[in-house]
Amino acid sequence: MTEGVGVSEMSLLQRARDVLEADWTGQSTVASRSLYPHQWSWDTAFVAIGRSWYEPKRAMQELEAIFRGQWANGMLRHIRFDPRTPDYFPGPDFWASERVPLAPADQRTSGLTQPPLHARAALEVYHHAGGDTEALTFLRRLFPKLAAQHAYVKAAGGPAAGRLVVIEPDRRSIGLIELNPYEPKAVGRGWRDGQPGGQLCLRQPSVSCKLAGLEPPRSGRRS
Repeated sequence: MTEGVGVSEMSLLQRARDVLEADWTGQSTVASRSLYPHQWSWDTAFVAIGRSWYEPKRAMQELEAIFRGQWANGMLRHIRFDPRTPDYFPGPDFWASERVPLAPADQRTSGLTQPPLHARAALEVYHHAGGDTEALTFLRRLFPKLAAQHAYVKAAGGPAAGRLVVIEPDRRSIGLIELNPYEPKAVGRGWRDGQPGGQLCLRQPSVSCKLAGLEPPRSGRRS
């Protein structure tokens, strides 16, 4: 990776590595120790790609850690909560994933997902690891989970299918909320059917979802 790279570029690469190292928890990398102290789904994919250039084994750990939070229906939730970091909102008590039979019993997660970038990340990890036996074994372990994730996303429809796509305009990210009676109220700004809306409300125990013309919460944090 460093062949033909100048001194200033090398310094930048080292600084980038230092950031990742400072945010390593022992099994995954957090987006920020203070603001985003848990494991985010698509952050993990990008981090794994970055790490794959110089420490593919840790990149493998990143991806396998986030997939420990995959639900039985294949959906990979956008946050896997670290029980050692309770001070975060909306946290595991808000999402209450333990109330959903599809959720993993030993992991607490959020209630929506993010774009499935993980297959591409896994392929990058495999290539940068040199395609050795360990890397191939990693792919074989992860492949069924990746296939289940993509099958879920492909099958996910609109509200008629019990799901709602949410786009967050400030970061142009995409969320997919599964409408079920087990999740607590979820609120966020988004679009439905290509139209901008105010707050997006999912109320328990009803599975109804509506766009209300209200101001979004101003927490300063992403959900």
